[in-house]
Amino acid sequence: MSRKRSSAVVKTTMLGTAGLSAMFVLTGCEPEQQVDTFAYKSVAECSEAGVFTPQYCQTSFEQAVADHKNLAPKYESVQDCEFDFGAGNCGAEGTDPALASANASNVVEEHHHSHSSFVPFFYGYMMGGGGSSGSTTTHYYSSPVYRGAQGSPIALSGTPVPSSAFSRSGVNMGLSGFSKPSAPTTMARGQSFSSRGGFGGTGRAGASFGG
Repeated sequence: MSRKRSSAVVKTTMLGTAGLSAMFVLTGCEPEQQVDTFAYKSVAECSEAGVFTPQYCQTSFEQAVADHKNLAPKYESVQDCEFDFGAGNCGAEGTDPALASANASNVVEEHHHSHSSFVPFFYGYMMGGGGSSGSTTTHYYSSPVYRGAQGSPIALSGTPVPSSAFSRSGVNMGLSGFSKPSAPTTMARGQSFSSRGGFGGTGRAGASFGG
């Protein structure tokens, strides 16, 4: 999975276009670092695929859940959220049915207070791996994955996730697809990706883990 690491600085600007696509501006002339990317709906599915070790499957999942909890876009109404992510794909914070499993019990806290925000449900997670040229060190990146209004998966960065990422062969994606917003974006009532122009704000490249 070795890839030549780019020294380019990744700047992320979200655009409210069809498919919630993103535009990433790279400074310099070097090509963006590419990573082999695989997406899964659960830790068990990841482990059974055999691409990554069960340890990395679990670690990546926990990081994705933490990013979902801390950085998922927030909406004032479930209707506004469903406008962007589709009917039945949103709910009050802390009520995500996909995370009501033993795998997520140690990384998701229950919210016992009155819910004031609605977020898209966690659909799955994607992880990618790559290393410095000539190095045996491998860096792993992760991101929560959501379902868009048209049913197509999208990453936290707003980057569309090809369906092939959920296959055994995976897909080659740019590292910018793992970018994360610096803080969760709160949509005002009546706002959507298209009306607001995307998540807003400048993202950061996903932090790596592993060794």
